[in-house]
Amino acid sequence: MNQATSQDSCGQREAAVLTLPPWTPLRSLWKSRLPVIVVPVLAGLQRSTENSGVHETGWPANCLQVLLLCSIAFGTGHCRLPFSVTWWMILLAAFALQTKLLLGAATVLSLSVLCGWYGLRCLHPQAVTALWGGLAVTSSLARACWQAWDLCVHGIPAVLLICWYGPAFGVLWDRSAGLVSLAAVAAALPLNMIWLWGLWLSIPAAKGSGMLFRLWPFGRCKLSQTKLAYRVSPELPLGAWSWVYVSHWAVCFVWGSLLLLPCELQAAYMVFVIAGLIRQPYTTAWWCVFLLSLWQGQGGNYMRAGPARSGTTMLEGLCCCCAASTSLGFYGAQLLAPYAFRALLEHWLLQPAERLLPTAVAGPLRRWSQSGSFEVVMRIGDLVIHLIPTSLAVALFFPSLSAEAALAALPTNLLWLASTGSTELAATSKLYGVEPPLPALALRYIYGCHWLLCALVIFVFSAKALFGQSV
Repeated sequence: MNQATSQDSCGQREAAVLTLPPWTPLRSLWKSRLPVIVVPVLAGLQRSTENSGVHETGWPANCLQVLLLCSIAFGTGHCRLPFSVTWWMILLAAFALQTKLLLGAATVLSLSVLCGWYGLRCLHPQAVTALWGGLAVTSSLARACWQAWDLCVHGIPAVLLICWYGPAFGVLWDRSAGLVSLAAVAAALPLNMIWLWGLWLSIPAAKGSGMLFRLWPFGRCKLSQTKLAYRVSPELPLGAWSWVYVSHWAVCFVWGSLLLLPCELQAAYMVFVIAGLIRQPYTTAWWCVFLLSLWQGQGGNYMRAGPARSGTTMLEGLCCCCAASTSLGFYGAQLLAPYAFRALLEHWLLQPAERLLPTAVAGPLRRWSQSGSFEVVMRIGDLVIHLIPTSLAVALFFPSLSAEAALAALPTNLLWLASTGSTELAATSKLYGVEPPLPALALRYIYGCHWLLCALVIFVFSAKALFGQSV
């Protein structure tokens, strides 16, 4: 009986969560008054850039500003206002106080709003109904007016803020960081979750859940509850809201990496991300990084005439670590799963040949693949593609190896895997086209030998720096 009562109460709370509230006068007031203040605020912000009116503050004032940011995010979420309202409130605070931290956080949120909101509209066109609260709007003129309102209060201000205060890029690796600091990026990172927490606490069901301080993904605070503020009709799938939150975190992490990492490492990470997005093997990404290292480093420490940039040496060290782990992982996996090499040939050579080549060519190739000479020729080709280039990379770039380079190389395989949209190591078999899939031991070996090798390099060079011993 008690269990049934508990289930009923849980069901009632879930139903309360899923019920959309009515359109409030606060939303109408905000949407009608916002266009009036856009031009004065943007004009004031532009004057501050021309007159260098932005000032830095010490850590006590910075702490108060971070508290202000969190309070704005929590308050707007608790009032069930969209996160774009949070951004505008922070923009108004930055306009009033003219501090570097607030303007930097507002600039980061500008890019987050652009990626999250307009990316959501590209992925799910019905998201545009959030502009008018999910109400029935059939007039094409009314929709056009709402679209113009959206550009006026979201698109144009966000683009202008990024142009004024964001980074500036020049030829090759030349760039300017702009006004945004690492502290501003760190302050902006948790704001969407604080907003979601405030939204969750505005729901009556949250007060009796006993999980007031347990955020997603640990409590009943769910990303899908964002619909209570946006009121999109028809409802969006969970993946749509995941895009909104993940795009914000991605913007913050990428912006932080732009401030922290050398341009060469950013380019290397971008190669691994792009390879994952287009679902190409990690080995392909390494090949691109190898060519980039040869180009930037002029052939390595043994060949270049003068000293290299610190970013270039880190890129060469990263390439060296990834080369060694790629070779160890590739050939070690074949020892653990002997059928893997044949499966790779089937997926990357024989099947594409049957699809793309004439039957007069594909047929004999298939028959030749059953002979021993085919295996010998493919093994020689494998040495040319994998073993020789990775060994050459280790030989050329070993002088550039360092603990910092190994630390930079450490997350590359997981960065590639995450970029493919996969969350499990088992997806590697499908990405490489290995059938049957590799055993769990082989997968753990492939990823583990990379982490172990990088950790070993970090340990050795850290010990050298600490004790003054030679490697």
